[in-house]
Amino acid sequence: MVKQTYGADDIEQLNFCNAVRIRVGMYLGSPDNEGAINGLFEIISNSLDEAIVGFGKRIEIEVWKNAASVKDYGRGIPRGPKGNIKEVLVTLLTESHSGAKFNSESYTSVRGLNGIGSSAINCASDYFKVITKRDGFEWTLEFDKGIPKTEVAVKGNPTEETSTYIYFVPSQEVFSAEPLEFDYGLIAKKVKDMSYLLPGITFIITDMENKKTEEYCSKNGIIDLLNNTVKTPIHKNNIIGKISDGNNLIEIALKWTKGPEKCLCFVNGAECQDGGTPTTGIKTAITRILNKEFKGTFTGDVVRRGLVYIISCSVKKPLFANQTKTKISNPELRGLADKVFSENWKDFSLRNPQDIEAINEFLTREEKADRAAEKAREAVINADKLTASSKKDKNVLGSKLKDCAIHDENSILYIVEGKSAIGTVVNGRDSKYMAGLPIRGKIISALKNNIEDVLENEEVIDIIKALGCGIFEKVNLEKLRYGKICIMADADVDGLSISVLLLTLFYKLMPKLLYSGKVYATQPPLYKITKGKDVWYTYTEEEQSAFKKSSGIQITRFKGLGEMTSEDLRNTIFSMTNGRYLQMTIEDGAAATNMFELLMSDDVEPRRNYIFENLDFSELIE
Repeated sequence: MVKQTYGADDIEQLNFCNAVRIRVGMYLGSPDNEGAINGLFEIISNSLDEAIVGFGKRIEIEVWKNAASVKDYGRGIPRGPKGNIKEVLVTLLTESHSGAKFNSESYTSVRGLNGIGSSAINCASDYFKVITKRDGFEWTLEFDKGIPKTEVAVKGNPTEETSTYIYFVPSQEVFSAEPLEFDYGLIAKKVKDMSYLLPGITFIITDMENKKTEEYCSKNGIIDLLNNTVKTPIHKNNIIGKISDGNNLIEIALKWTKGPEKCLCFVNGAECQDGGTPTTGIKTAITRILNKEFKGTFTGDVVRRGLVYIISCSVKKPLFANQTKTKISNPELRGLADKVFSENWKDFSLRNPQDIEAINEFLTREEKADRAAEKAREAVINADKLTASSKKDKNVLGSKLKDCAIHDENSILYIVEGKSAIGTVVNGRDSKYMAGLPIRGKIISALKNNIEDVLENEEVIDIIKALGCGIFEKVNLEKLRYGKICIMADADVDGLSISVLLLTLFYKLMPKLLYSGKVYATQPPLYKITKGKDVWYTYTEEEQSAFKKSSGIQITRFKGLGEMTSEDLRNTIFSMTNGRYLQMTIEDGAAATNMFELLMSDDVEPRRNYIFENLDFSELIE
């Protein structure tokens, strides 16, 4: 219960370490594995800062299941007294806003100026050890939950090496949102990306659990990163550029691809996952310049479709939007990013006219595809409205659909080939449970045509309205108006084609109907055999041949449903005992997708190959 009184006695002041352990998400992004990894990269960032200003060409990283270490060959962390500070090494690793990065004398460009990273991960760890080699000696210091366990001590013999080694074990008590475990694969990928931003700097990363070591060192910087990232390029040459205003430097590398848009933004060697002002600047420039170049009206989303663009910034005084430094906020970087793309696009377009043509064609196709998709979305909305209206007003379907009286699991909708057959169907059915919907011959192919054309087709709309269950991911089987949907087509090649086209429609728009076994195909008889008052129906040539030897019989060959009487339908398709139905289901989704695409899409060559490989032409009769 909340106290009713609130006064000065209720005010508490936490020291920095206690604050970190209680609210680690404020300092390292989140109270889980991601936060612990952020802490590791805070340590790595310090090594990067040394490398950026020219001290140390090698960074070594070791990763255990729940511990990590980082070693660089920079100048080593300072130690010793300063003014009223007894030991600066302790202060650097236990107090906030302490360090040498608040001025430009020791570091010309750094990832962050908050002076919190290393001290935060120290305080958030059960154990933390630092070894700094400088001034001719090796100095060690150990911490327990951010509290020094020992005094700074000289270890070993005098040495000329300068370096910093940090080993730490994050606290499960602090990072309690999930079981604490370092993801080596994720860490290695981030380290690999870093290597592209510091050409000539070698990163050695070791998976200590599996005894695996990887080495990353880039020669060409972000150009290597772009080439490694791009898998399906639209054009041959990269768009690259570099610009500086004296305080800041921006380097870019871009290429359009068949894949998704991807932006990688780095500041002083560390990734800013949320981008910031330089990404805003380059996006603005790309939209403006390409519309001018191609005399188009591309939106920002279209013009960056498939674009992989990498931005690397070297900034003396970076301003980050948060402590985890996922977004850079320096306003001057926006204009600088705009300028570097604008200037280098001119050179690229003059040197690579074929690439320019390829980009233009690609973006034009994407713009058309967007317009088509918008039409499709409108068609889906209209289809949903039609479905809803069919529930409220049955007269909407009355002109074509011959509905049944009861809609439950026993009710059946027959989708009937040809208007000529629907009259016979209506007269022969059990109107209590059987409904009929006629279609005109071969329905539109759902895989050979654009989806917006399919959804604007009159017969498709009729089927959507009649079923009432919606389409695509909105299919709701509880709203399906019938227990079964039966395809009722002639027993000939054209009838089979119509059946396959309807199955393709259900596969494309309502696959749940096939997966749930709601779709059937009726098997109409081929022959009617009469002898006096006796009547038989046969469904195959083999069945019919058994009657040929009998005397006094009459054999009628049905050419289609239109030649069957209402009585014929009652005795066969509509008979509960004699009706033959084939249930159409999907058991293997991947196999079904492959077969539908092979047989019914607009890609002719694979279908032709399949036919020649699987059809025995020697059995064909002229």
